[in-house]
Amino acid sequence: TSPKRLMMQEARDEVLAVYRSEGLDKLPSWKESEDHIALELEFMAVLGDRIVTAAEAADEAEVERLLSTQRNFLEDHLASWAPLMTADLRRFAQCGLYQGLASLTDGFLQVEEEFFDEIFETEGE
Repeated sequence: TSPKRLMMQEARDEVLAVYRSEGLDKLPSWKESEDHIALELEFMAVLGDRIVTAAEAADEAEVERLLSTQRNFLEDHLASWAPLMTADLRRFAQCGLYQGLASLTDGFLQVEEEFFDEIFETEGE
C-alpha cells in the first residue's frame, strides 16, 4: 500500500501492532513479512476461531469485540491491497492455480464484507 508498492513499510508495522494487540506474533521460522497475504488471512481465521469460542461461552462482549477487530482488519488491511494483488495474479499468472487462488481470495473478501455489512447494519437497528 506504499506509494511505490514496497514491502516492509507502514502497513507492515500496522498489522504487526494489530497481531500483538491480540497476543499473536509470527513464528520465527516464518521468513516473509507480517503483512504477507498468508499471515493476514491466517489472522482472520484465528479471530474466527476465537469468535466461535467466545460464542460457545456466551461471552457476547468478546464476540462483539472480536467481530469489530476482524471487520476493521479486513477494511484497513486486506481490502486495501488484496484486490490489487488478485488483479495482478489474474493478469500475469500463467498457471491456473494462481488464477484460481485470485478468484478464491476475491470471493472470500466479498463474502466477509457482505457479512460484516449485514451484521453491523442489523446491530444498529
